[in-house]
Amino acid sequence: MIFHSGLRLLLEVVALIAIWYGGFQLGGTYLTKLFLSIGFVIIISVIWGIFGSPHAPYQLKGINRLLLEFFIFGLATFAIAATMGWLEALLYALLVIFNRLFINNP
Repeated sequence: MIFHSGLRLLLEVVALIAIWYGGFQLGGTYLTKLFLSIGFVIIISVIWGIFGSPHAPYQLKGINRLLLEFFIFGLATFAIAATMGWLEALLYALLVIFNRLFINNP
């Protein structure tokens, strides 16, 4: 259980870093890069904090939870593929799937 919780935390942190870096790469000017990267991370963090975290006030269950995770981790996988490569993105996606299949809580 501790391994899966630790892996889950690591996957969430990597997702935020990947989304931050992906947003930074999208911008043209330095100010746009900062706005997109920080803005994306804040939006994803707020959504996860409200609906996805273990102590979320409006925690989603079932298919809605799965769709939220698919959106966030899918966005991170796409950002990793766009900035690092498809092999790294595939490895990340497989770790997310492995963790989701064997995690005890929804």
